Amino acid sequence: KLQLFINRAAAQQIVEEAAGSGASILDLLGALPQVQAKDKRWQSVRQAFQAIRRQTPEKAIDTILDRLDYQKQVDNSSEFSQQKVDILKQLGRSYKTIPDFLTRIEEWKLYDEKAFNDPRSNITLSTLHSAKGLEFDKVIMLDVADGILPSKSSLRDLGSALYEEEARLFYVGATRAKHKLIFLTAQNSFGKKVTPSRFVTRFLRTKAPAAKKADIAFTISSPEITRHHSKAPDVTITPGTIIRHKMFGVGTVITADQHGVISIRFERGGVRKLLLQICLESSIIEILTT
Repeated sequence: KLQLFINRAAAQQIVEEAAGSGASILDLLGALPQVQAKDKRWQSVRQAFQAIRRQTPEKAIDTILDRLDYQKQVDNSSEFSQQKVDILKQLGRSYKTIPDFLTRIEEWKLYDEKAFNDPRSNITLSTLHSAKGLEFDKVIMLDVADGILPSKSSLRDLGSALYEEEARLFYVGATRAKHKLIFLTAQNSFGKKVTPSRFVTRFLRTKAPAAKKADIAFTISSPEITRHHSKAPDVTITPGTIIRHKMFGVGTVITADQHGVISIRFERGGVRKLLLQICLESSIIEILTT
């Protein structure tokens, strides 16, 4: 996607060669004949990568989109790609360095995977496509807004087959509620005012049989969502403590502050800053020695 005629196999080979020799990936890329043939473009790409090294996560994402022309890929992909980019930028504002940001994303993935597979959970996360035939006492439909459901594409042609298919999916999700149904959306999303989905009005007007028995509410929420964590195990972490991380392997604690932030030097992965509470709750780390 860098417009340098590098396929996946060539890129992977360069990564492996750099890992084995310690050479710079950028130097190895620049030595490829097909890259040298596009010298002007290559110089632009190289400068962008060098800039990213010094940037905050949010700024780095902008550089990838603009200077590496990735915005074209987003625009030509599914309509939700831009939403994902906006979410990543919003999350990236909380971190000063890219390694810290990427580490945090890996921790979230591990945490969510553990929570999703927890048999004690009384919450089911489901897409509208997979909700068919399921019945729940309470259903909360998220992001019920114009531009999401119905999508931007279907809003351009309100009589299209796509628009009616999305209306049917909305109906399928809403009629899964036996006792309580909540439509949830935000007032604003990334600085833009959100319009509640027109499907809500249409749904209520139809007086769907399965919805007559359910209490129905439409909630406009703030965009901030707080996740409540269970109490972390009571452990003592001090400099010199040896831990094992699911992603980075064995490491030694360098510092630990009063806010629960620990710095660890890993045998692979260098120095990382982690939040102790999240790591313990998600079983991301294991204490080997104290």
